[in-house]
Amino acid sequence: MFEKAYDALKNCTCQNDPEKDGCYRCLLAYRGRHDQQNTSRHAAIELLKLILDNREHIKRTEKLDAIRINRLLESELEGRFIEALRRTPDGEPPRSVTHHVVNGKEGFYLRSELGNYLIEPQVELGPTQGVMVPSRADFLFYPERPEPGEVPIAIFTDDMSITPIQTQDFAPA
Repeated sequence: MFEKAYDALKNCTCQNDPEKDGCYRCLLAYRGRHDQQNTSRHAAIELLKLILDNREHIKRTEKLDAIRINRLLESELEGRFIEALRRTPDGEPPRSVTHHVVNGKEGFYLRSELGNYLIEPQVELGPTQGVMVPSRADFLFYPERPEPGEVPIAIFTDDMSITPIQTQDFAPA
């Protein structure tokens, strides 16, 4: 299947048009036309080539939800949360989410009109951070330039709760 997809992308007639990075014959779908700026024939070819070049290392899995794309995202909800942050609905101020190292591990940087935040996934919280019941937040949002009294925000995607942290004793490195 990967070989056929690779061949279809590689041999599509749209490759002769320098203005196109895909067409409805090889990659684009009318159903996804609102997200086409994120669809690239060149990127798809690179990814498929990488898969094909490493096919001897492919492992069979029973369910897709058992595969983690980002090793620090532990559930589909966490991945969907980050993807939802990336998409700016019509009429809202633009924002962007990019990969960023936060406290020495893979995280994200949120740039928005409402403020900029460093996002650290999988953060252990307890009394040291002003949290009486020890837990692990799926994400901790640190204001990039905190105002006096502004504290990090903990996100728990499993129950979609948002909890402000009550201390400023810790901040991203």
